Amino acid sequence: MKIIINTLERKVDNGFVTTVHWSSIKTSGEHTASQYGTESFEATESSFVPFDQLTQEMVIGWLKNRWGTEGLTAKEAALDAQLAVLANPPVITGLPWSD
Repeated sequence: MKIIINTLERKVDNGFVTTVHWSSIKTSGEHTASQYGTESFEATESSFVPFDQLTQEMVIGWLKNRWGTEGLTAKEAALDAQLAVLANPPVITGLPWSD
């Protein structure tokens, strides 16, 4: 599972990041599953990192810490479920005739 940070919302007056917009993606063969979400944060002086010094890896670390092992496992399981449906769709479309 790959986690991507799409954008960050921050306070204008102090630069604290308040919301992280993220996506997670997993590929199996020709199929790709994805999720999108947001996480809200309340910064404290002790955890403050200036906005221009943040890295994607640092923010991904915030998310993983927030989600914990169970949350990461659940997100990966949701992607696996999407991939299973894409590989073996329960419903397909089409017409029984051709023009």
